[in-house]
Amino acid sequence: MIWNAESIDNLATNGQLALIFTPSQDWATCVTAKALRSAPPPLRRKGWDEVVEADIVSESGHLVMQTLSASKVRFPNLARRGPGIYRLRLYTRPGEDLILIYPAKRAK
Repeated sequence: MIWNAESIDNLATNGQLALIFTPSQDWATCVTAKALRSAPPPLRRKGWDEVVEADIVSESGHLVMQTLSASKVRFPNLARRGPGIYRLRLYTRPGEDLILIYPAKRAK
């Protein structure tokens, strides 16, 4: 995959693919992903440098994270309600990222 690194935002989605880029790409970062069954409260920006959102589609009912490193870590399925459209909310600050995944609306 090729992209223009100078024009990409912290969160880019296209259908079933989401790419997350954070300012701390070059050092250790704690990443927490939480799969929710319903939408969380409205955006809470206090304490975070940036908060962005985007939709992602899960046609199969599976959404999984994968790192670009050679890590063998297995991540659980984040599509808690099966196939449909999900919302990703990314909170970032130095050394820490929080990703919330929740249903946006059901596919028909």
